[in-house]
Amino acid sequence: MIGVVLGGVLGGGGQIVAGILQEKRRHQQWLRERQVDVYQTFITEWRKHYDALVDYVFDDLGIVGEPPEDYLVPVFARADDVEIFGSQAAIAAAKVASKRLMTFWGAQRASREEKHAGAKEAMTEFTNQVRRDLRVG
Repeated sequence: MIGVVLGGVLGGGGQIVAGILQEKRRHQQWLRERQVDVYQTFITEWRKHYDALVDYVFDDLGIVGEPPEDYLVPVFARADDVEIFGSQAAIAAAKVASKRLMTFWGAQRASREEKHAGAKEAMTEFTNQVRRDLRVG
């Protein structure tokens, strides 16, 4: 009789532990999906603004108008999203990439090449950190 009760208790306990582990795996998968989404969105938004700035900054014909004051707000908003779901290293890299993009935007002609290279380098560091976070390539 004790064996039956003990077996029932152990079997029930095993099911509880299995359920907890399964829920933990589901949460980890959900978190990874959010990270992927947030990282991709930040990279896409950053590159869109970067490309537009390159076109503006290096357009010798002066056809493209100057971006508005709030031009980089969407980039900083996506960096805030990284702050919610990203690793500490990814958060730091996203902040640097955003600030370097802002510095590139405000650079005077003489320092634009240097600021341009700094912005590209910062995004490269962010994407490398994303790869480390997500354990890809």
